[in-house]
Amino acid sequence: MATLLPRPRIGATLALVLYTSLAFLLFHKAWMAPAHSLIGGCCDSVAPLGLLRWTSFAITHGYNPLLTTYLTAPGVANVMWQPPAMPLLGVLTTPLELTVGPVVTYNLVVTFSLVLSGLSARVALKRWVGGTLGPLTGGLIFAFSPFLVSHSLGHPAFTSAFLVPLILLMVSELVVYQQRSPVLIGAALGVLVAGQLLLSEEILAGSVICSVALLLSLATVFPRRIAAHGRHALVGGGAALVVAAALAAVPIAVQLLGPNSLHGLLRPSDVYVIDLANFVVPVSLVTQWVPAFLSAKPYVWGWDVVEATSYIGVLFLLVLIATSIVGWRRPLVRVTVATTLVMAVLSLGPTLHVMGHDTGVVLPAAVFTRLPFLMNLLPARLSLFTDLGIAVLSAQAISLAGSLKRPLLRGAAVGAVALAAATWMPTIQYPVWSPPVPAFFLNRSDTSMLPRGGIVLVVPFPRDHVGNAYPMVWQADASMRFRMPGGYMFLPAPGGGLATTGGVENPLSAILDDIDYGTATPPFTPALGNLLRTWLVAYQAQAVLVGPMPHRGKAVKLIEDVLGRPPIRVGGVELWLHV
Repeated sequence: MATLLPRPRIGATLALVLYTSLAFLLFHKAWMAPAHSLIGGCCDSVAPLGLLRWTSFAITHGYNPLLTTYLTAPGVANVMWQPPAMPLLGVLTTPLELTVGPVVTYNLVVTFSLVLSGLSARVALKRWVGGTLGPLTGGLIFAFSPFLVSHSLGHPAFTSAFLVPLILLMVSELVVYQQRSPVLIGAALGVLVAGQLLLSEEILAGSVICSVALLLSLATVFPRRIAAHGRHALVGGGAALVVAAALAAVPIAVQLLGPNSLHGLLRPSDVYVIDLANFVVPVSLVTQWVPAFLSAKPYVWGWDVVEATSYIGVLFLLVLIATSIVGWRRPLVRVTVATTLVMAVLSLGPTLHVMGHDTGVVLPAAVFTRLPFLMNLLPARLSLFTDLGIAVLSAQAISLAGSLKRPLLRGAAVGAVALAAATWMPTIQYPVWSPPVPAFFLNRSDTSMLPRGGIVLVVPFPRDHVGNAYPMVWQADASMRFRMPGGYMFLPAPGGGLATTGGVENPLSAILDDIDYGTATPPFTPALGNLLRTWLVAYQAQAVLVGPMPHRGKAVKLIEDVLGRPPIRVGGVELWLHV
């Protein structure tokens, strides 16, 4: 079976063409109008889009990309604390940002994050499993796994998982294979760790946890071999620590010692977890094969469907169980099964949830809630490593099939893997959305009316909800012409507690939010006008701009009353200059 594609270059080229073609097919609705449509749904995608644009703007204008005053102005937002931030990708995609703009760049990042993750998994599988068809299949399964497909809705920091298989590959090289210099492999591991830090700290934390689980599994399967290889591994581990520390020193210092550093628990610890039923109950986003009765009555998991990432399915489970039984004598199978099971259990969170109900049964992940930094790791995001384990076992299944002597049995075994993988075929109607962008922000002569680098109060007040997340797209499309209060950014909450997005609420932002949400607002009075003007001064706003939003007329009337004059109407916005 491994000889079906004997030439490595042919195999690599086929993988690149196959994964790329399928990724563009999956997101074809967005690529029909890539400059105006965003892959996924509103509105998580605006934060990574805005932060990618900020990074490219910062490095081309001499600013620190790890801190920004262009959001949450006149304050400073610590980019290193933002889960959607991807400073490394922001640097690498700067030429794209300057050439094709922020929306197309975002779509390219989402699309090729799947491609590169699949290619990276294939490289690791070539080392772990060998052959050609097995790694090709495993890479395909990982590239379009439930985790990566689900988080493509708006979390490219998590779908850019192309360093994860390489990190685990370097760990296995140091501990098991040991065929290259430990210093060289350790240095490579250090570079990968630092790179992952600048892609997603959550995924890096998961990679560390998975590496520990992998080491424990290896120690169980190869107790004598691991002990004999200890010195080599320690030398490589030391080199990795030195290189990673040197490369990550500045970003970590900015995160921990810089302004608006966050502390404590940022989000609820027992909400974004994997529900036990999600392993076998499909979600329409990650598979087309959803029974009619489930489509008619969708299950409520207790959180956004984007986090329902652990679907395996009954057929795939049977194939994996059969592979584990038949290949149990293979050390890689035993190590993979043990590591994957550990990560699957940890993804369930601190207590067991079944069909949307918290049973209260305490699980091993409860220990994370007591550890610094790890307390902010959302357990559901560990299912990335479960999916990688499934990809490894699928490649092993192909390898085992290749060792069968009867062609009929080989074909049946490969067919079973293919059929199981087909149950992960995601919807071909992948969501797409088009944020409303007034012509004002796309016209340089219009945006030149705004003071360059000046603070503009943009209405709706930028936060993280449907309807008020658009301003980050407007700012990016306007080539970062202006700074603005608010934004889809985590900031410390007054007095501690869960982080806030967009900054501390005040009378002005609260009334703007109420108008946006359609809730009642107090009648305008001279006293209220004075109060709102005070906060406008506190924002140091030099202009006010109202764009598309619900109840837009009410927002315009409020600003007219506060400023005592009508706006300029230009390019689809209402604008007040020289505030």
